[in-house]
Amino acid sequence: MQAIDRIRRQSQKSKNPLNFLGLFVIAIGSLSVLNTLSNIGAWFAVYSLATKPAPTLVQQSDGQAELVSSMATKERTPLVIRRFTMDYLVLLFNTTGKLPLAPNEKPGMEKPDPGVLVALEGGKEGRIATSTWQASAALSSDFRARMLKEIAGLVPSNGSDPKGQIVLVPRLVSEPVKLQDGQWQVNFVGDLQVFSPQFPIGETVSFNKRIFLHAIDSPIVKDTASPLARSIYQVRSAGLEIYDIRDLESQTPKP
Repeated sequence: MQAIDRIRRQSQKSKNPLNFLGLFVIAIGSLSVLNTLSNIGAWFAVYSLATKPAPTLVQQSDGQAELVSSMATKERTPLVIRRFTMDYLVLLFNTTGKLPLAPNEKPGMEKPDPGVLVALEGGKEGRIATSTWQASAALSSDFRARMLKEIAGLVPSNGSDPKGQIVLVPRLVSEPVKLQDGQWQVNFVGDLQVFSPQFPIGETVSFNKRIFLHAIDSPIVKDTASPLARSIYQVRSAGLEIYDIRDLESQTPKP
């Protein structure tokens, strides 16, 4: 009997390691199954996100809604480039002798525009319209000062004489030509109509230029931004900047 009991105890001892090994194998197998299921779920989530259509309508904080489309960081649509070119060239060169209306002002409440002083060659000073100075945020920092000097030198009364006015009349804005990633060229053909006490019926100056633009990061407008900062951010919200303006070689740009 003692021999039988000894054999039984040895048999029980030999089964314990096998029991632990079996539990270990089962636990590892269960974790592997869970890990596989988790990976499959993550794959389906990524696939769903990748195939989900990009949003086409975004509502801003002021309630306005705009259509949007996905594109590379330095890409801009031809429509955006042409509109930016025309809008900000007109704002740069148009002068009325009056300050822009404030949000709470109505037509007829315009005040005379004192203009903004610009240092010219030879120690002289010129003036540009306040609206021109605001629109100059569309120019690159290394090009802005030179362009403002040219605008100030157009007519002696530019921005300082309430009776003097300049109107840029666009006639043609070509399709953008891509120079490289994030850089484009646009041909602009138009006329500058200059009205002053000396020329009440106006005189016409041809304005045929080659405009060079590049992509920039659009600034984020914060609620705490000052009115000046907001106006500058608004100009740069299109994510574009004019870095050079040159004369066209001919009256009619190439298509």
